Amino acid sequence: YRLSEATRSVLQRLEDPVKVHAYFTKDLPSPYNQNAAYVRDLLEEYAAYAGGNLDFEIIDPGMDEGRKRDTVRKGIMPVQIQEIKNDQIGIKQAFMGLVVTYGTKKETIPLIRQTENLEFELTSMIKRLSAQQLKTIAFTAGHGEPSLDEKMRSVKGELEKNYRVITHDFNLVKEVAADVSSLIVVGPTEK
Repeated sequence: YRLSEATRSVLQRLEDPVKVHAYFTKDLPSPYNQNAAYVRDLLEEYAAYAGGNLDFEIIDPGMDEGRKRDTVRKGIMPVQIQEIKNDQIGIKQAFMGLVVTYGTKKETIPLIRQTENLEFELTSMIKRLSAQQLKTIAFTAGHGEPSLDEKMRSVKGELEKNYRVITHDFNLVKEVAADVSSLIVVGPTEK
């Protein structure tokens, strides 16, 4: 397993420490136990490339009610998973999430059921948290383009994870703001 070049670049540019708390209940049934092992391996790789600027801890909230409440307060919700033990099917409460802290900023991945996009999600989160200022993307408006808040809500939501998203109406202001790094024109119906 190797981290992508983009992830290594983000980690090597960190100026301040990142702290990752991974909350995983011990002895999870398959396939969730594999997810916990994958997260540990992934975080070890992140720490290796971050040059001392990433520290992580794997925490098992266990049966301690105080620790469970603290985990929930951090945004990691317990889930019920099916467990087969001694030829009996039972339900087990499990925690499987991450909290990433950079300075005073904090973001959470409340549930990790699958690990397919975890590297991308975690790297995006670290990049967002460590960015001094997000780049700005502007969508044109005023020429019959679809509305960002209606028809393009999901596109806007995904972009806002890594960019500041605005609209620019050339009917109102002729010049694009200097801080706009990309201008996107989507399906205008008018000149």
